[in-house]
Amino acid sequence: MKDLHEVEAKVIPSLGDGATRTLPGARAETRALDRPGLRPVEVMLAAYLVITTVVLVLKGGHVHKPGLLLATRLALGLLLALSATGRFPSALKWIRDWYPIMISPLFYSEAGLLNRAFTSGYFDVPVTGWENWIFGGQPSVDLRDWAPQALLSEYLHLAYFSYYFLVPSLGLVLYLSKRHREFHVYLGTVSAAFFACLTIYLFFPVAGPFYSFTPPDPRAMGQFMPPLVHWVLRHGSSVGTAFPSSHVAVAVTVLMMAWTYSRKAFWVLLAFVPALAVGAVYGGFHYAIDTLAGAALGLVVWRFVPGWISSSLPEA
Repeated sequence: MKDLHEVEAKVIPSLGDGATRTLPGARAETRALDRPGLRPVEVMLAAYLVITTVVLVLKGGHVHKPGLLLATRLALGLLLALSATGRFPSALKWIRDWYPIMISPLFYSEAGLLNRAFTSGYFDVPVTGWENWIFGGQPSVDLRDWAPQALLSEYLHLAYFSYYFLVPSLGLVLYLSKRHREFHVYLGTVSAAFFACLTIYLFFPVAGPFYSFTPPDPRAMGQFMPPLVHWVLRHGSSVGTAFPSSHVAVAVTVLMMAWTYSRKAFWVLLAFVPALAVGAVYGGFHYAIDTLAGAALGLVVWRFVPGWISSSLPEA
């Protein structure tokens, strides 16, 4: 993993894990990252925009609001073109650093529209068949019946909800510590897991147990977190994005990048990420196989993507 720690030659730890004192070489590295050209995460973003634009051009008649989706891609293409020039105003460079995370909810919300391009249905029947074959039942229904404790339910739903804070949390640790190269490797790696999930949803949409079965009454599962999570899902979920679980894929990637870059953050996240995966099934939001596939995807991305991103970033 030497290529993931090239920045260590440019900074000196001063306050323990995650805290650094910036040297002139680190400032030079920051300037190098702002040179003209697309960063690796922007290359992935551009690739996803091209794929979905082709889908919309060829199969737009099957997609709701194709004109709006194409206009969104045009706007994002212009943003990428501006990024490629390296001429972001200095006061707004933080936007270039963070916008791949900032626009991820947009891509997630679009997935439920784009996955209508190739099929009018969902692939829940084969997935539930796999569940029966592997587990001898449906864990997304059975698990909460096996362990109906309210405190456990609150904790698992809290862990599932923590997903919305996982990505920016470690990103902020690296960014505020001026570990900008590591921040870009981290951001690109997590984005790779996310874009991989989005691409699978295009061709293999699975609605998930929340829509295939009768969802549980959230107030029967707890007074605080279950109703909140259900409210979020009913107002912001994108149907057809169950397999693999992007929640789990991204969360596992974040956890493993924390192992690489900040062991303190890793031990904190360890209290949430495994429980997030269990909570996805316990709450009836995902099939068990969704979480296993998501975890496997996250581990594969963590194993192979960071080295490529690090080697693709410009040197100081």
